[in-house]
Amino acid sequence: MRMHGELKHEDVEAARRDLADRTLATIRGDLARLIYLASMRDYNTGEYHHEGLAYMFTESVAGKAIAACHRDVFRRLILCSVFMLVPTALHPRSLPEFGRSSSLTE
Repeated sequence: MRMHGELKHEDVEAARRDLADRTLATIRGDLARLIYLASMRDYNTGEYHHEGLAYMFTESVAGKAIAACHRDVFRRLILCSVFMLVPTALHPRSLPEFGRSSSLTE
């Protein structure tokens, strides 16, 4: 039996997987996932809050799991190009007037 307040890596990992599989997997794109995860962070304390995850695990385990997911998504984003972040329809090359009106083609 574990003591109250004791964090186990297995608990944090289980909560991280739960968040990734149940919630983050339903959000389209890492940029949207990053915004979602950032919205759960209290800017005054730096702590993350998610009632459902805290109910299933503990507040502390939930916070650690959210922080881990936030780091993972952030790392993926900083390693990808801007063109991977922007939907194809919004790429300047796909806009019909871009080539004629932009000084970038000169």
